[in-house]
Amino acid sequence: MHELDTVEKKVNEKAYQPILEKRSEIIRGKDGEGPLRGFWLVAMLNHAYLRRFITKEDQKCLEYLVDIRVKQHDREKSTGFDLEFEFHGSNPYFSDTVLKRTY
Repeated sequence: MHELDTVEKKVNEKAYQPILEKRSEIIRGKDGEGPLRGFWLVAMLNHAYLRRFITKEDQKCLEYLVDIRVKQHDREKSTGFDLEFEFHGSNPYFSDTVLKRTY
């Protein structure tokens, strides 16, 4: 593992990961509160670049999106990354709860 990879991994684990986990807990709902259905849809529609690609049909299934994760590949093996889109189990659009795209 390159030194830069090691530093990035440590920063991610200590600084970003707790924040991302807390956000995920809030979106999923806890302590008797239901999930924040549509959080990611609203976030995407408020993004100037992404909004133009989201159709009315996309919006229906994106209502069930509960998490988006990025997983970097090991730089020694690949320079790519995976995007994982996790959907609520009750969504009527996908049988799999996680859809993954590799870049």
